[in-house]
Amino acid sequence: MKHCLFLFFIFSSSISMLSAQGFMELSGTVKKAGTVQDGVDIRIFKTGGGFLIASTNSVGKYTVKLDLYSDYVISFTKKGSTSKTINIVTNVPTASAGKPFNYKLDVELTNVLKGENGADIWEKSMGKLSYSDKGGSFLSDTDLAKLNAADLERTKREVEASEKADAIAKEKAQALAMAEAERLAREEAEKAKLIAAEKATARAKADAEEKARNEAMAKEEAERLNKEMAEKARLEADAKAKAEAEEKVRKEALAMAEAERLEKAAAEKASLEAEAKAKAEADEKARNEALAKAENKRLEKEAAEKVRLEAEAKAKAETDEKARQEALAKAETELLETEAAEKGR
Repeated sequence: MKHCLFLFFIFSSSISMLSAQGFMELSGTVKKAGTVQDGVDIRIFKTGGGFLIASTNSVGKYTVKLDLYSDYVISFTKKGSTSKTINIVTNVPTASAGKPFNYKLDVELTNVLKGENGADIWEKSMGKLSYSDKGGSFLSDTDLAKLNAADLERTKREVEASEKADAIAKEKAQALAMAEAERLAREEAEKAKLIAAEKATARAKADAEEKARNEAMAKEEAERLNKEMAEKARLEADAKAKAEAEEKVRKEALAMAEAERLEKAAAEKASLEAEAKAKAEADEKARNEALAKAENKRLEKEAAEKVRLEAEAKAKAETDEKARQEALAKAETELLETEAAEKGR
């Protein structure tokens, strides 16, 4: 009769609070070796005060409602089994304070486990259950690990896709650069060909003009010789000597001009090729340095983020474990005090 009154008082208090601010409903099935377990004690310890005992029905099912914005430690206990415990934090966003939440937690009990030293293990933690913005609902440590693994895999696929796109873009840029270089080479060759053709035409014209001039001079000379037969020998000798000297000078001048032209063309071509090569090497060096710098920044950022996340995870785990231990100790103390008070009655 005393136990009934105690449970009625706790349930009445919970109902009044749940109707005012929403609640979290925890339900599930307790099994052992695949067989449903009835009569499993479900002890609910609330940080800051509050204790409730429920149990599974004949088919191993249970349902309990928990206040929001509270910290609970719940244990599933049956004689001959290692108890299973879970820490539940029911904090939710303010906008969801009036909503009901549901979470299915199936529990698998085992025979009493043995530690490394052979001692019995009477209690084993199932981790923590709390609200997560990722899923917009309550998630366990295992649920969060699965979500984080999915996020990591998605990020990995995105990075691989980005790297693949960068590689394709790089190949396209290289192909375009090669095509441009080939086009410039073809244009340069065509230009040189046109210049050579123009010079050949100019030389042919000059030769033709020179030939015509020489022919005219020869004709005039013949006419003059016919008129001045007396002076033929002298004039012929003088003319021959003069013509040979002039031809020699002319040929030497032409040869010098041609040599200067060829030397200038070769120097111009070498200069253009050297400038093009220097520019290509400078562009490639700058691009490689930019890529290396970007890669170093990305690696440094990833390393810093990893250190920060590991530090935060460690600090959070230590804080959660401390809170759980304190809650268990306090709840156990209250349970002992309650049992002592019941015995005193």
